Amino acid sequence: MSGFIRRLVLIGAMLIVPMNISFAEELQGKIAYKTLVAVIALDEGTVTSVHANVGDQVSSGDALIEFDTMIHKARVAARQSVVDRLKLETDNLADKFDRQKDMFERGSLSLLAYEETENALKSANARLNAAQAELSVAHHLLKRTKLVAPIDAIVLSRNIHPGMNVVPQLQTEPLMVLASDGSYVVKLSMDFDRWVGLKNAAISAEVDVNGNKFSPVLADSVFYPSTSGSATEFIAELNIRDDSEVVFPGMTATVKFK
Repeated sequence: MSGFIRRLVLIGAMLIVPMNISFAEELQGKIAYKTLVAVIALDEGTVTSVHANVGDQVSSGDALIEFDTMIHKARVAARQSVVDRLKLETDNLADKFDRQKDMFERGSLSLLAYEETENALKSANARLNAAQAELSVAHHLLKRTKLVAPIDAIVLSRNIHPGMNVVPQLQTEPLMVLASDGSYVVKLSMDFDRWVGLKNAAISAEVDVNGNKFSPVLADSVFYPSTSGSATEFIAELNIRDDSEVVFPGMTATVKFK
């Protein structure tokens, strides 16, 4: 079974900021996870192990889901057998070619015999290269039967269990959804000119969430259009880090530009 990890960015709730607010005043926004990661399957297969539940914290590289490996291990063994056989054949032909090359240069072997061995060696090398490529693919597919966390995260949802047969074409939701652990954004809604004015006039910003202070780096902020129905507005995102678990998505944040 194989699968892959696809990364998504959470578009959280936002609070519209009146356009007549000056940069010196406090703005209100909403907290959202900085990143969401959707774990989905690429090919059909049977789940053998699930290593994380909702609410668990996982580190980058931790195993999340494992699929049955029997077919993939058999393919690796078969491809390895072919590679071993072709490598032996190629080595034997290489030794023969070296001997015949010496004989040809001394004039004791015909050009036809020499070229036949040379062409046979080239053909054997081509077959060996193709077999090694197939073995590499087989190893890659075997490795993908174990899905791991790409980042430090918390498990938000789990829609998978051992014994479940996964068919990607029939999937309507991810097997798991992970959220960046401790990494959040404050989302502010404003127009482009206001954002440029804030960034040009302010030296720093302070985020207040229920009395907890955070200092985002303005240079790391992003500004992008967000379309809802027929209306388009612009969203500013300020990155904050919270390892004390006092910040949660959906909370209101006060942002003061200084």
